[in-house]
Amino acid sequence: MPNRENQNQDDDLTNDKNTITPEIGIEIDGMSFNYKFFETLESLSKTYSQRKTAKELKVSHSVLNRRIKNAEDKLGEKLVITVGSGSELSEKGYELLDIYYKYKNRLEDREEIIIAGGHIITGLLQAISYDLPFKTLIYSSDDESAYELAKQDLVDILALDDPLLAFENDLNFTAIAYDHLVLISPNHGKAIERISDLEGLKFIGVKGSAQRLAWSTL
Repeated sequence: MPNRENQNQDDDLTNDKNTITPEIGIEIDGMSFNYKFFETLESLSKTYSQRKTAKELKVSHSVLNRRIKNAEDKLGEKLVITVGSGSELSEKGYELLDIYYKYKNRLEDREEIIIAGGHIITGLLQAISYDLPFKTLIYSSDDESAYELAKQDLVDILALDDPLLAFENDLNFTAIAYDHLVLISPNHGKAIERISDLEGLKFIGVKGSAQRLAWSTL
């Protein structure tokens, strides 16, 4: 049986508004660097002083030195250089800090809902965005590029002009608008007067467009 006391504690954790902050560790060339290392780089980039950074991070100067030295030994490169009476990140140090910021920014909460998708659907969403009860940032692109951003968790909503991409990648999607099929074909071909006349034709998608090309012989 579950412990009643533990269950109540779990309920309290669920009901309370807890502050949850992700701490980022990154693997570089098969070597792991935890969030404390990146906090050190971030602080040094602002204080230009190992003494001030150690005080800010509440660690001893020797612990800070060892943290930097261990990382430099792993990478085989200097990450911190002496400048006058202070310290500064090397070019490699700033490069690692930029990588850290890239992932950190992805995890930060934001007020706006980011939407990316095809030109047609994003134009529609832009037109109605002023009436929505939340703030949005809408980026217009082609379906494939927007899908790549979605795979990297850089957008909250992926909006597609063409559902073909969703079908091909087994995406769970909701249709929010419909369009009509307009068939343009030569008079001397197969007579197309109803949907059933499309049976037997081969269709291919056109990249960057919701159009289809169809043929009866190739």
